[in-house]
Amino acid sequence: MISYSLIFMALSYLVGSIPMAYIAGRWISGIDIRQVGSRNVGAANAYNQLGAYVGTLVVLLDFGKGVGVVLVARLLGLDEGWVLIAGVAAIAGHNWSPFLRFQGGIGAATAFGVTCIVFPLETDILLLAGFLPFLFTRRITVFGAILFGPLPLLVWYFGDSVYRILFSVAVVALLTSTYFYKTRRRSRVLLT
Repeated sequence: MISYSLIFMALSYLVGSIPMAYIAGRWISGIDIRQVGSRNVGAANAYNQLGAYVGTLVVLLDFGKGVGVVLVARLLGLDEGWVLIAGVAAIAGHNWSPFLRFQGGIGAATAFGVTCIVFPLETDILLLAGFLPFLFTRRITVFGAILFGPLPLLVWYFGDSVYRILFSVAVVALLTSTYFYKTRRRSRVLLT
């Protein structure tokens, strides 16, 4: 069973690593998303640089990667721990895609897909909490911080298992560290 689960985890990473923003930029707009805007291969940069239609399509596809991996893992009857690991693997694949020399996005849309299935109640609460500030600021980083930052506290509050609490902490840590790393790297590129 462990080898089967490891194979599924590797497949989850590969599914997550499909660079939807890059593909949409190349095929629909003829643009290399890595060369424009924030140079991030993610939904936010696609939305800003490729327009609302293409950006929304990328958001939905990246979201679908997270949802799909978790749903398929559950349909295959994998233990909850492996389901959670598959979700993290999909997010990591999005952030470090082997198809783009391990470049990628920050993983928010894919993580949102994962958390919608794993933590539906908590995600709905944070989605509602983040919507109003987003309307006023129009900053996706504010929305992302509200959507993911308090997630471990809500998971703990609703009495989930230690594994699920650790998973929520891992998701937040993965998104936060990737965001800060890519922001610092982008600042260095712009200064040179």
